[in-house]
Amino acid sequence: MRRSLERGYYQGWDLHPAQLPTRFAATYAFFRDGLPAAAARLRAYLKRASTGIADEPATARALAGHLIRGLDCGALTADEVHAASGLDAAGLQAVSSS
Repeated sequence: MRRSLERGYYQGWDLHPAQLPTRFAATYAFFRDGLPAAAARLRAYLKRASTGIADEPATARALAGHLIRGLDCGALTADEVHAASGLDAAGLQAVSSS
């Protein structure tokens, strides 16, 4: 499950309801673990800070999408995403659709 998420496969299917708790746990852990790095990198990109990584608009869209998915599934709260990235849900949407 985690490997699929890391490779960008956000949708999956389960054969039995007993599989759902592990899917939820893996999904929540994936987005919780990714919050610090994604938020910091997105914040640096938006501030045009020099980090030694040459990010581009597509990377910013992907980072914002990661945070939006974390919010949508309930693994992240709006307050913690705002504190870490400096963006609220509307700001994330704007970056992800630009």
